[in-house]
Amino acid sequence: MWWTISHRGWFSWKVQKLPRLTYRLLAILFISSVFLEGCVPKVTAQNTPTSRSASDRPPQYFAIEPADRTAIVGKPAVLPCRVLNKIGTLQWTRDGFGLGSDRELRGFPRYTMVGSDDEGDFSLHISSVTLEDDAMFQCQVVAADGVAGIRSRNAAFTVYGKLLPFLSA
Repeated sequence: MWWTISHRGWFSWKVQKLPRLTYRLLAILFISSVFLEGCVPKVTAQNTPTSRSASDRPPQYFAIEPADRTAIVGKPAVLPCRVLNKIGTLQWTRDGFGLGSDRELRGFPRYTMVGSDDEGDFSLHISSVTLEDDAMFQCQVVAADGVAGIRSRNAAFTVYGKLLPFLSA
């Protein structure tokens, strides 16, 4: 004869009829495992205070995305970018090329990310616009800790040169 033992619908065993002592041992083991399961916390990486699962974290999202903008050569300009619940690393791209993730963008001395980390502000400041800056810019946050990465919309940054007076002879 076969009997089925189940526990809270999580699993079931089929056992063959055994001597009475065996049933008592099985019952003691079963009851003690149920008791210990509820009383002894299991320590796993998922429930330690320093880590949270992706489902526990709110998604990162843009509160402010960069918008199309125009600028004049030689003048400063700012492209806004504000991210809430930021978990991953943020970077700006120009025509699809990553500019870097530090606030001081090495290799691009005229570019800096301004604003407050606490407020999620990573606006791109261009100190002195040149014709080289006429491009598509995008603010991106990479995926981290199981939370999906995000990309802002592309912002067209149009640069106008200074008009020189036309001299006729």
